[in-house]
Amino acid sequence: MSIAYITDSLSALSVLLPLLASIFFYKLSNQDLRIFTFFIFLSSLSSLIVMVLAMNKINNLLFFHIFTLVEYCFLIFIFSMWVKNSYIKLVLRWSIPVFVLVWLGLIISGVENTNEFPNSMRSISNVILTLVSVYILVQLLEWGEHSILRNYKFWISFGVLISYPATSIIFLLNDMELINYVWTIHPILDIVTNICYACAFFCISPRWNTHRF
Repeated sequence: MSIAYITDSLSALSVLLPLLASIFFYKLSNQDLRIFTFFIFLSSLSSLIVMVLAMNKINNLLFFHIFTLVEYCFLIFIFSMWVKNSYIKLVLRWSIPVFVLVWLGLIISGVENTNEFPNSMRSISNVILTLVSVYILVQLLEWGEHSILRNYKFWISFGVLISYPATSIIFLLNDMELINYVWTIHPILDIVTNICYACAFFCISPRWNTHRF
């Protein structure tokens, strides 16, 4: 059994961590966390479909294109709920329909081939999500009244910051031989990200956090 197989399997199973945590703490969740719960469900479903298709040697790249769109829309909308600056909040929300239109345009025109990885849109999405997650973290440091480690916004933003910059590099290197080596990092980052997402839900537990943010 290869190390790659083990890490890929653990990465697939790690999706259950935030999924189970989100279900367990759903009643304690506020609006943004409930939206994030739905995103976690879609992410888990997408991972399951991709894994089943891969096991049956069926092309699953179309789901990477679809999930790139879903992922951007959900995360940017959630981030926009946390932004205090009204101008930035407006820009983020308007970026969603713009992203959808660009995504559709590239798919229809054939620039983004559904039989290949979504290099262009994935890279754009990852860069934007990385920048916004950094902004949210800086905002939390400036405005946080309590320990940042007890704030669910920190764990979600930190999870995004861990995963998306490296993912951008992986997709940009997709046509290079180096991708075979870089891709081995991806499952590990997915595991760490899912742990961060799970921590976000534990933050709202009265036993783990005496303050609600």
